[in-house]
Amino acid sequence: MVVVLITGVCGSGKTTVARALAKKLSCPYVDADTFHSEENIAKMKQGIALTDEDRQPWLLALHKVIERWSKRSESGVLACSALKEQYRQTILFGAEASSNNTPYCSNGDKRQKLSKPSPFYCLVVLLKGSKDVVRERMEKRQEHYMPLSLLASQFETLEEPVTCDEYSALHISVDQTVEEIINDILRTLKAKCGMKVSIHSTV
Repeated sequence: MVVVLITGVCGSGKTTVARALAKKLSCPYVDADTFHSEENIAKMKQGIALTDEDRQPWLLALHKVIERWSKRSESGVLACSALKEQYRQTILFGAEASSNNTPYCSNGDKRQKLSKPSPFYCLVVLLKGSKDVVRERMEKRQEHYMPLSLLASQFETLEEPVTCDEYSALHISVDQTVEEIINDILRTLKAKCGMKVSIHSTV
């Protein structure tokens, strides 16, 4: 099975890309925004950034989704900001990861192993765009609780994913079309785990 996390700051196009990818792979799609508590949504509407404590129940709820997919040996696509490494680890591996302050993946020498190997292949995709580009996108969005005022804090919080033992990382510019982004992801899945996918020509 394959789990793909589509990550990035608000306004980077996670939902659009995740939906299109899930349709292409014929697998379930989940939008992490729908798992936030009413309290968290209320805070964000007021322009108050969530704390790690606010996020923890949300992250563990997302891990339950991954667990269900894993038990069914079912691939899936999850759209989620997952800005910090610890958030990504908690989503993928649950309480075991969240109970430890040292990241399992990092650029430095500190790394701790999970007690069990991951039962699935995971690709973490970071949709990257400049602050100006993302701000312009957010200004065009309607009916979303995330205010523009929180964008700066999201960029400050962002820890870009790096390929490691637990997952592969892929950084993609949001300046591309959705089809080009999907094709980049499909090429990586084909190369990394031999997934049989068809890639559309963008020429």
